[in-house]
Amino acid sequence: MRERPRKIAAEVVASVRHRGHPGKAILIRSGPRAAAIASTIARLSDRPLHRVDLAAVSSKYIGETEKNLEIVFEKARRSGALLFLDEADALFARSEVGDAHDRDAGLVTVLATMIQRFDGAVIVAGSDLLANARGFRDALRVEIDLPDLEQQTDVEIVRENLQAIQAIYFAYMLEESRAFAVVDRIVSLFASGMLPIGAGASREWLATTWLAHQARLSERERRTVYSRVFGAPGGDPGVTPNREFAQLWLRFVSALSASAGRDLAVNLSEHGYGMALFVARELGAQAKGAIALLSDPEVSAAFGAREMWQVIDQVAANYLGGARNAHRYAAMARSGSTIIDWLARNADALNKRHAPAGDAGLTEASEQWLAAKGAGDTGCDPEHELG
Repeated sequence: MRERPRKIAAEVVASVRHRGHPGKAILIRSGPRAAAIASTIARLSDRPLHRVDLAAVSSKYIGETEKNLEIVFEKARRSGALLFLDEADALFARSEVGDAHDRDAGLVTVLATMIQRFDGAVIVAGSDLLANARGFRDALRVEIDLPDLEQQTDVEIVRENLQAIQAIYFAYMLEESRAFAVVDRIVSLFASGMLPIGAGASREWLATTWLAHQARLSERERRTVYSRVFGAPGGDPGVTPNREFAQLWLRFVSALSASAGRDLAVNLSEHGYGMALFVARELGAQAKGAIALLSDPEVSAAFGAREMWQVIDQVAANYLGGARNAHRYAAMARSGSTIIDWLARNADALNKRHAPAGDAGLTEASEQWLAAKGAGDTGCDPEHELG
């Protein structure tokens, strides 16, 4: 069954080469397997594949989506990569500013113009909504409709995707500990004059954070990312969640077999494309800022705590309706990040289906994660449980 997608990919490659001019859009309507067929096309074309999730790139702020798209195309141009734009229908989801219909049509036109100016083919994953959009048809050269593409198609494990997901996973555990919600509450208390913080770095950070609050990823936007990558609940109901992650994760941390590691790495690599450039960077910056604030001695003293995880639990208990055992999520954040880092470091071996060398750190991290997972979470909504 693997020959069918390879044959179709080969035909697409031949068609694109035959047309012989830049500015070509290849539209794939194959649901969650768009990444697989895009990888096959790139491999048969002898080109690296630069994958970008347009749902992550698109922004609710005027002008930001266009700027992000320019960065994406420029990076692909410099690297000589075949550009793959997934979740392109996200360009139709921005409705916060102005006339949504006109603005969305404008974004599609901007994308079509960039494609036509690009020196090469661009693979776009989208629906009929995009295919029939005003302005996009002129850039469209090849259409692929593969609703039943076999899941056995080879997918490359991309180290950079796993490294991005490492940062996203750490942020996800911070989210589950309620760290970001606690930071928002502390900033709100400070803004209303109810937090006794003197002049210094903490006061400056709080003031800056308050002013920049609207520019950060909201909880809904963050949870949309967690759903897309880890299958977590919450976020945009239109997002396609990674429903396989929890089972693959538990299988690997329980057995630590090379085959289980490869399956997990493939899954995360597929769901991590496009994250490194935008979402992982933004979430990483938010996580570092939250840790810096919650670890500040003045902030700890203001809540009678000794360290940041006590601050999280105390603020959550007093202001947010209940704590979630922040130390548990701290252990899962550290051990889970170590596990994903191991997958990233061994991406080459896993790609070749070789068994990576043993690693005592991986074994210890897996044991710590399983212990933290099994410890329970007093007051935690079971619907938020990972795995």
